[in-house]
Amino acid sequence: MMVIETLSNEELETQEKLMLVVYYLGMADRHQLSKLLNLSVYTIDQAISKLNKKNKEEKHFISLSAPFNRGPKMYQLGPAGWDWVMGWLEEDRKYYERSDAQKRHYRGMTDILVRLLAAMGREEAFNNLRFYNTNDATELFLYPWQVAYGEEWEDRKFRQEKCKGMPKPDFFIENGKEGWWGEFDTRSEGPNRIKGKVRQYYRAFNQLGERSRSRKPIVWVTTSDSRVRDMKSWLEDIKKEPEFQDMKNPPPDMFFFVEGEETRFFLGQKYDACSSTSPLTKATTCSLKHSYA
Repeated sequence: MMVIETLSNEELETQEKLMLVVYYLGMADRHQLSKLLNLSVYTIDQAISKLNKKNKEEKHFISLSAPFNRGPKMYQLGPAGWDWVMGWLEEDRKYYERSDAQKRHYRGMTDILVRLLAAMGREEAFNNLRFYNTNDATELFLYPWQVAYGEEWEDRKFRQEKCKGMPKPDFFIENGKEGWWGEFDTRSEGPNRIKGKVRQYYRAFNQLGERSRSRKPIVWVTTSDSRVRDMKSWLEDIKKEPEFQDMKNPPPDMFFFVEGEETRFFLGQKYDACSSTSPLTKATTCSLKHSYA
């Protein structure tokens, strides 16, 4: 079960949905949870408060101040909430707390889902939309390697060695038959780090045949027009590097958006992404493709 399946599951109680949704998203604020669960902010606050009163030793939810102290505080699962989710999912993953430094990142990724749900409407979204978190998106991306290596992939050390240098998408979105790997950028990483991520995608796609299920476009969502221009420039630098001049398989398509502008793209509204007349993005996005025979 993923976040959309959780939201559409009418058999779950509010408190159960709340814990599962925060588990899948990592962090979210009360207003985001209100919109996702289609409940009032008051109801969200009361549900969290009641859960935290159940266990005086360990909390179901941990609150953190808002990113840069702007906006509502963020919530993540506490140890008691994590234990409940693990029992419900029949899994045994080790609990860990997200760091304060990740708050802006999680808020931005959750906002992408909130905007899509609002734009599509709940019924259409429940029928057509799928939103995978980092762990699940990475597992999906690596599926072709899992198939190729078979039983060897079950060996943890072997798998870790093969996964070195592989992309770890922040999220994966499916709308009907279309899908995209996603990266949310908060401007906290410098050009070398972003270029390193782009190289990871290029190297991975060079191993993927043209019919591979992991061969989907990468959508970068960031915080400003200037950052989009920088990221497009860094991608152009990568395209000129000798390593990528004679790729055996096509490189990925990459699209860049200021946060909020990606929604219509995910809804399937087509346009010339490199056009200066793009009505959606004000010339801040571009699909940068290599030419290949």
